[in-house]
Amino acid sequence: MLSKNWITETNLDHEYKRYVLLGYLKKVNQKFDQSLLYPHLADLAVHYRLLKELEEVKQGIQAQFPKAMSGLDWQKMEAKYSDLVEDTPTMGAIQEIIAYAIPLMFTCLEDGKTINDFYKEQLYIESIGIAPLYNDEGYLLLLNVGDNCTMAYRYNVTIFDNPDAHFKNVNTVFVGSYKSSISSTDVLIKRSLVRRNAELPNPATYAVKTDMPIPVNETLLPLAKQMLAEYLDQDHKEVN
Repeated sequence: MLSKNWITETNLDHEYKRYVLLGYLKKVNQKFDQSLLYPHLADLAVHYRLLKELEEVKQGIQAQFPKAMSGLDWQKMEAKYSDLVEDTPTMGAIQEIIAYAIPLMFTCLEDGKTINDFYKEQLYIESIGIAPLYNDEGYLLLLNVGDNCTMAYRYNVTIFDNPDAHFKNVNTVFVGSYKSSISSTDVLIKRSLVRRNAELPNPATYAVKTDMPIPVNETLLPLAKQMLAEYLDQDHKEVN
């Protein structure tokens, strides 16, 4: 992983930072090529957002300083202005690194999102059994085609609500796996989970399925959690 302060840490030499950045992006792309999306895609998105914020802060600071007329553009018949306050060598080096890094990170991020969206389109979600009114806690079942089994997770939902955004985050804990057979249907797995945990007598239970082998921990589970959060959020909107 790349440190969040990689731009300002240690040496500000452009060639050194270029080496650090390209090494990081090479590793991320290798993971993407293996369909291992997380946590690499989320980490990359954070780095890209931080770079854009740094760029905007720099532009905002520049805009606050006065400018002086430095000449005239006779062809356009307009004045040309220059900053009265010049960048320090350190700020200039940071700006150069940011300008170099943003397009490279954007390209890598878009590649990751494309793979993410492709796999997400291969998944579908369904409710198992009678759905209770309370669905912020329950079970998530994943069909693992590669290992020919269904993996069961207990989930709970954390809600983030502020003026700028509202979204649900699904947290999971692995509880067991069931080999695919006529005696391990989703309904029977749900019954087994109820017997094991009496505190959830009628748990909300959802199954995410696909016909494609997908790496579980790095891709399938994170995408299933995203789908469940979206499904529950849509269900909440319909009720209200």
